[in-house]
Amino acid sequence: SGYQISSTSSVDDSIWVSIYGPQGNALTSSPTIHDISGDGIEDVIIGAGNRLYAYHGVNGTLIWFLDVGPFGESLSTPAIYPGTGSLKRIVVNSFLPGRRTLRTTVVNFEGYHLKNITSDLTSQLINYPFPSAGPIPYPVISDVTGNGNPEILVTYPAISNFGRVVLYSFSLDEI
Repeated sequence: SGYQISSTSSVDDSIWVSIYGPQGNALTSSPTIHDISGDGIEDVIIGAGNRLYAYHGVNGTLIWFLDVGPFGESLSTPAIYPGTGSLKRIVVNSFLPGRRTLRTTVVNFEGYHLKNITSDLTSQLINYPFPSAGPIPYPVISDVTGNGNPEILVTYPAISNFGRVVLYSFSLDEI
């Protein structure tokens, strides 16, 4: 015999619920967990539409939000750039349907925009239709070069020609 749910039971395992994004926005990234407030408790960073949101982990209250690009843009899952003090960063990729570019944006832990790099996806040889509602490639942070400093690794899918993998230093200057 299988497990049966009682119609009279009412169990809610939610600890907190927070609202985000404009009404009707279905494009949401996976969450990233990191202590961005410095209180020793993990916080939640999520991309919804064109906005990046940060929430306190204890109660889900909004710490900050930032419009990364124009309305209709989709964000990747945010990545954390490990550093100390003011060198801690959040890195996110974004794509606007109808445009053929992928943008990499760097934000500090206080939610202030620091830098963008926009890459044209049409200068490549394989025809790859970039998904207008699918996953956006997310950045990966790691010490890929083995020099003791983490870099930002971004994959750029091809719309025409070949896709590419680009490794950036902290300043997002191409290595």
